[in-house]
Amino acid sequence: MGPSIPGWCWASAPPRVLPGGTSTLTANLTHNSSGGSGFSVPNGVSVAFAGGSLGTVNPTNTTLTSGTASSTFTAGSSAGNATPTAIVDNARVSATIFILDTVVVNTSPTGLSFSVDGTNYTTAQTFNWMVGSPHSIATSSPQNVSGDRNKYSPVGRMPALSPMQ
Repeated sequence: MGPSIPGWCWASAPPRVLPGGTSTLTANLTHNSSGGSGFSVPNGVSVAFAGGSLGTVNPTNTTLTSGTASSTFTAGSSAGNATPTAIVDNARVSATIFILDTVVVNTSPTGLSFSVDGTNYTTAQTFNWMVGSPHSIATSSPQNVSGDRNKYSPVGRMPALSPMQ
């Protein structure tokens, strides 16, 4: 890994994607080490992009035009924090793109009440969360549906709700 480049702007847009989603990576070398504009690396300087273990980039190699170069990051099928990189003249920068995890919260039997992050629901809900982000899932017990009384307790990797007999 080479040295960092002062004033090098590196961005991903959007910074959060679903598996299979895309984000545009942009290396912008039009600023000096103090952050002032008007500086530019000559056209034609080579830029190498890499997607890391959770995605791919296209193109992998391009050149600067007016001080900038772009590539498209495509997320793989796994959720997590991707760290694509760009290299110019042996200097490397990386960005973090959050590949979101899709989580479905529901009850069995359906129609019982529960809350996710303080919001109440009675139907299945789908959330796209960053891996490792904290969330609260709660319910009250017992609840009645169609005259049946149901008791619930947390089970599984997420505090999913399932009936207790």
